[in-house]
Amino acid sequence: MQRSILLISAILLSVSAIQCASQTDRSWVPASLSGSKADSFALVASELSNPCTETDSAQYDSLKSLLQAGKTCREAVILTSDITFYLSHDVPESRTLGIVKTEAQNLKSPHTFHLENRPRLGDPAAPAEIVVFSDFQCPYCAVAAETLHKVYDARPESVSVVFKNMPLQNIHPYAAPAALVAAYAHKQGRFWEVHDRLFASQDKLDADFITEIVESLGTTVDDLFDAQTGLSYSTTVIEDIKEASAAGVQGTPTIFINGVEIANGLRYDRLIARVDAEIQAPQSDTARSKTVACPYPGLESEYNSLTAPQRAQLRMHTAGSLCPCPDSTRSLHECAAQNTCPAASKLVRRIIEGITGDVPNDAILLEIDSFVQKERSASN
Repeated sequence: MQRSILLISAILLSVSAIQCASQTDRSWVPASLSGSKADSFALVASELSNPCTETDSAQYDSLKSLLQAGKTCREAVILTSDITFYLSHDVPESRTLGIVKTEAQNLKSPHTFHLENRPRLGDPAAPAEIVVFSDFQCPYCAVAAETLHKVYDARPESVSVVFKNMPLQNIHPYAAPAALVAAYAHKQGRFWEVHDRLFASQDKLDADFITEIVESLGTTVDDLFDAQTGLSYSTTVIEDIKEASAAGVQGTPTIFINGVEIANGLRYDRLIARVDAEIQAPQSDTARSKTVACPYPGLESEYNSLTAPQRAQLRMHTAGSLCPCPDSTRSLHECAAQNTCPAASKLVRRIIEGITGDVPNDAILLEIDSFVQKERSASN
């Protein structure tokens, strides 16, 4: 009898130990979470559907079962990052679950925006493309502008930032005029300079200050805001506003990463966490950029051979350099993009050769200046 009791006890203890081990196994939970937060992660993950559609992953019913099986996909990496972020910042389980469920839904249908000829920091092929809808007279937009600069500076090889206008004219009377001035500055290759100046001086944003900026760009208020010229720039602003409305944007700033609206997007740590998730995701391309539309006709092969940081370097040189075409006051980027003259394309090709040949930036700048002077002198 005693032996039977001991045998039964041993079996029960063994079963209990197995159950306990299975209940406390958290090897699949992010290492940054422990204790009750690891338990919360497991609970939230069990309530989320499996976001992966790949053949070898679709069989799992929840994010939890997917991760326990050691499987993943881009969406799973992002949702895992989201849960970890909110729990790490002491957001309650129920609130975290609500936020991440919305994120999971948004990941299924990201927005696509018209980004051609819009102001951009970084390379279009960067794995994390940030689009911000903003208003130059909005105080929170000024905070967002500073935050996005910091994000770009922290991950220059992996991030691109695109600015789109959404002036709230009913409460910000100078937002629309400022947007037009910024659109004009973009055509001159000076958008980010004006962008930073407008946000840094919101307290004095009025007609006089706008006039000051317009004149610093080499034109006048009368010329910029006349019926014909003003219409061309207002069209860009109107297109942005329409896109914001179609995407359900309710106010400014609103920030999207790869087409998905980011909750708490004013926070640097939130944006960096999401950017890092995009970088780490299986489908991200962080080494050599994917093929994208080349902005310079005739240079597609050379352009698509560049890495993301090399393209950013090229854009820095072309946007900041004068066009070599006779009598042009535009930037090299604009002239080469519009194929204004053969010299512009030739100069861009030389810059690419310098970048791929690891020529120092200072030497490339000297080469650019020399080339422009020579071309312009030859045309006189």
